[in-house]
Amino acid sequence: LVPYEYVSRTHLAANDATDRPGVELHGNPMYAGRLMSFFNIQLCSIVSGLAWAAVDEYKRIITTKNGHLPPFRSRSLDPEHQRNLGLAMGLADAAQRITLSVADDYTAYAARGADGGEPFSELDDQALSVTARQAGQLACQAVEMLAVAGGSSALANGERLQRYLRDSVTYKSHINAQHGWWAAIYGRSVLGVQA
Repeated sequence: LVPYEYVSRTHLAANDATDRPGVELHGNPMYAGRLMSFFNIQLCSIVSGLAWAAVDEYKRIITTKNGHLPPFRSRSLDPEHQRNLGLAMGLADAAQRITLSVADDYTAYAARGADGGEPFSELDDQALSVTARQAGQLACQAVEMLAVAGGSSALANGERLQRYLRDSVTYKSHINAQHGWWAAIYGRSVLGVQA
């Protein structure tokens, strides 16, 4: 049982986050932030790390296994595997950079509101969320590409790429990762129209 006097009457989805008790109590602008973009930053940072893990595993595979056809040399010498690695690294890096940029904007918006400036708005929250979701999509694209390029043995039970692919698909199935649906909500908000 939580005593009545310890219960905050502030709703987490309130329009103005600057009047939440944590801002005044702790003096930390993070309490003036919003939830949806915060959730997306968390999810997309994990998925961005997942993309880098898939890159590391793919590098291990192509440097330790030979190709399937003559001259049976290291896969790392095959231009197709080199291309896959380069593309995946670009996707993973883009996902990471987008996620970090969204996190920087999140803290700036929260600080702006906590310092008496324009509050961190619902539209700000939606914009950051839609951008973070794009980072998640890029990261998943990297994982999926490498899972296919890694070969069927890389997708056997207990193999790292299998786990990374499964985690990627799990992220994409999460309600918060349904980027098209959330993008439509953001578009409606920008236009000021109802569904």
